Amino acid sequence: MDLRKFPLDSHTCNLEIGSFGYTAQDVVYKWQSKPFSVGEDVALAQFHLANASFGEMIGISGRRDRNGFRNDSSVYLNFIFERQTGFFLLQIYTPLTLIVFCSWVSFWLVKTDKGGEVPARTALGATTVLSIVNLGFGGKSKPKVGYATAMDVYIIICFFAVFAALVEFACINFVDTFIKRFKVWE
Repeated sequence: MDLRKFPLDSHTCNLEIGSFGYTAQDVVYKWQSKPFSVGEDVALAQFHLANASFGEMIGISGRRDRNGFRNDSSVYLNFIFERQTGFFLLQIYTPLTLIVFCSWVSFWLVKTDKGGEVPARTALGATTVLSIVNLGFGGKSKPKVGYATAMDVYIIICFFAVFAALVEFACINFVDTFIKRFKVWE
């Protein structure tokens, strides 16, 4: 399985039926008019069946006999499953997006002479960074794979957006404090 597009991925499951002991000269497989049906009450928790196809094959296979490669008969079914994204939209993507929007509230806090907005901006920035870390990097609904998935990329982008808002305030506050001290020193 390739989960690089997780949770916006789809998977193809191939089922091939053939004989191991007999060649196409001995047995030829053919489907009935309708080889399979899926009941209405049959469902998977995270996937839905998007498409299914079937067919028959007669041709050279990878198996050998005394004369070289065998000519085998087989039938196949291909199922295409698409992941249902509702859970991930409600539990991961929407909260992360709202947390990023909340981190932007610190840009609208009005600067005062006494610096009363500093604790509010600091608390808001720290809270949003910790919320992203908790929600995004918690890992309960993510697959354990050795490469980044689409959801991992989104979480990292959200983390950097929130962290950049916090760093922006820290830099602006440092420059403002430095200028005030420099004016007093002159």
